[in-house]
Amino acid sequence: QRTHLWSHQMTDVTTARPIAARTVALPEVWNLRAIDGPVPANIAGQSIPATVPGLVHVALLEAGLILDPYLDRNETTVTWIGQSVWEYATRFDYTPDGQDRHDLVFDGLDTFAEIVLNGSTLGRTRNQHRTYRFNIDEALREGENELIVTFASPVAEADRASLEIGYRPHTYFHPFNAIR
Repeated sequence: QRTHLWSHQMTDVTTARPIAARTVALPEVWNLRAIDGPVPANIAGQSIPATVPGLVHVALLEAGLILDPYLDRNETTVTWIGQSVWEYATRFDYTPDGQDRHDLVFDGLDTFAEIVLNGSTLGRTRNQHRTYRFNIDEALREGENELIVTFASPVAEADRASLEIGYRPHTYFHPFNAIR
């Protein structure tokens, strides 16, 4: 799953042929930080390098900030991660390319996310099992651009959804089936 910019022009109406498109991959290393939730003091306020696509757990593990959640009972020491709000941020340069349209494409966002480019909200997501495409022509700037993807707490969202739709049987202690 990758995140990329896709530049394209519309079909040439005189020849009915599509005009060339191009794809530009965004940086693979972003900055990750917790912005709300029960975040331990040694992690709060830190900006952590994170590979995209990737996972918060993996970025924290690679930074030496958490114990391996797959060993012993360490999983119980990192449940706060799902109760927290996380922000991924990156910067990229753009040079006008003569294309009529520019889209930002996410091949997967898990799950509740807000996408902001240069201070303009492009959209919000609520389904990890699909691709998202946002037209960014209004927000894209020549030169440096800042892209921020903020992920809501999946635990809080599952609790909220469960209250809205009513109880559904589930096997975990949280009703994650209410949001997947």
